[in-house]
Amino acid sequence: MLDTGRSGAGSQSRAVCAYRSAVRWPLLISLATACAPLSPPRAIITVGAAGGPPRNAVLALPTTCETTESILCEPATYYQGTGGAAHRPVNDFAAQIEPIVRLKLELAGYTLVDARTLRLSTIERTETTIASQRRGGAVSDAATTRLGDAPSVAGLAPADRAAAAQSLGLAGELSSTLRISRDGAGLGARIRFALVLELRALPGGTVLWTARCSDLEEDPEGTARLVANCAGDGVLAWRAPDAVIGGVP
Repeated sequence: MLDTGRSGAGSQSRAVCAYRSAVRWPLLISLATACAPLSPPRAIITVGAAGGPPRNAVLALPTTCETTESILCEPATYYQGTGGAAHRPVNDFAAQIEPIVRLKLELAGYTLVDARTLRLSTIERTETTIASQRRGGAVSDAATTRLGDAPSVAGLAPADRAAAAQSLGLAGELSSTLRISRDGAGLGARIRFALVLELRALPGGTVLWTARCSDLEEDPEGTARLVANCAGDGVLAWRAPDAVIGGVP
């Protein structure tokens, strides 16, 4: 059993908890919480029978958002009707989650290959030179460069994506899913953010482990970062407890 807490991504009143390094290997590892003044979110890690592959390179898929109300996946929705706040720039939830999760997993020993930047074919570069004549007879050249379009691995069908990852020696595929729902019935119910990280082995697609963390929304961007820290720190505390900031023996 590991004790975990918030990582400071939520409101200022949330405290930071230390992590303990005693790890056992049951099928379900529950990361209990012990933080004040507010109860921190709990990261739950479910480990497959194999316990996971060696921590080598895996394909990291883009973060996706799932909800029964599509409007809940739009960050700007949460700032409407609050005066000038409706015009504040709001980043995509993936922009809040991905840097945190990927940093934590890299600290845990994984090498992550971004599926959006990985391409199976080379992008063609076309350079064009245009000559123009100015007043007085002077001639100048203007060069432009255009990059062609080559599909990324992220846009492939699952079977093709897995084959491409295997051909590059990648051992697994990491998915990151933000699930947003109402915590109760009616439009007045509070909104819950839940982040689910899942690592599947390649080939075969066997689920090696999942990490889940959820919390009620207070500030959408802050809550997205909070659950990202929670789930990422859960994996980090399990796979590399010595790397956890604030860890105690």
